[in-house]
Order: sequence, then C-alpha cells, then structure tokens
Amino acid sequence: MSRNHLSLVKKPSGHPVDPSGETKNIRVAYQPGITICEHLIERSDVHRCIRFDQQIEVYFTEEEYLLFGMLLDYYMQKKHEVSYADIATSVFACAFDDELLLVIRKRMSSLRRKIARLDLDVMNIPQRGYELRSLRDVVWPYRRGHRARMSRQ
Repeated sequence: MSRNHLSLVKKPSGHPVDPSGETKNIRVAYQPGITICEHLIERSDVHRCIRFDQQIEVYFTEEEYLLFGMLLDYYMQKKHEVSYADIATSVFACAFDDELLLVIRKRMSSLRRKIARLDLDVMNIPQRGYELRSLRDVVWPYRRGHRARMSRQ
C-alpha cells in the first residue's frame, strides 16, 4: 500500500490515539476515495473512520458509520433518500417501528454534528427517510441556524 493512504491520527493534545481511546501510534489505511459534494471521501472500515479531502478525519460509532455509508451509497446511485425501512433492516437488523424511529433520529443527529463543518447535511424527509445533501445545493431561503436567528429578533 502506498504512503498516500496511510495517516497518523492525533488527539488535540498531540498524542496519537486509536478509536477505542487508547493512546498509541496507529496507522489508518484508507480505501481509495470517491468524490461527493466536492469532497474526496476515503473510508477505513477497520477504524470506522472517514477522511475528507485527505485532511479531516472523522470517527464514527458502528451505527453512525453504517448509516453514513448507506447515505453515501444512495447519493452515488442517485436514489435520493434512504427509507426508514432500509435503515431498519440494514443497520439495526429489525423491523421499523416508532421506537426505532427515535433511535434513528438520535443517531442521525449525532451524525449531522460530525459532518456539519464540511457543508454536508442529512435531511429528514418526513414519512420517508433521510437524504445526504450538500448545503450548497439546498435552495431553501435559509441555511442551518438561520431560523433560530430569525426567531430571536
């Protein structure tokens, strides 16, 4: 494997860290990337890590990683949204119900926070599912947080 696909992960304190939280030197090997929403995205299934533009590394929980992978796959196939039923069977291996919907919403909220700095968002499509979008493509009259600023005025 070439050195371009290896990276050293560091804590903010400067000490290398692995996904379990132990401090040590690790090398993360990435699979060749794809370009989505103007970002080069490379995956490391072993570490549940995604590297954006060969610079920003984001670690996910197992469920978040599977969810983000589904969103990326659907985005690449231009299938639009990932249905609640697809998420239930593929990620949680169970039938979709109201209790699972709450769990899915929590995981998506956590996922959204992790990818927000990249101008990516996971949009909820009521009664249907979720869709990965670039905030540059959104044609709404506001961007993230604009509604909150308007209500305070």
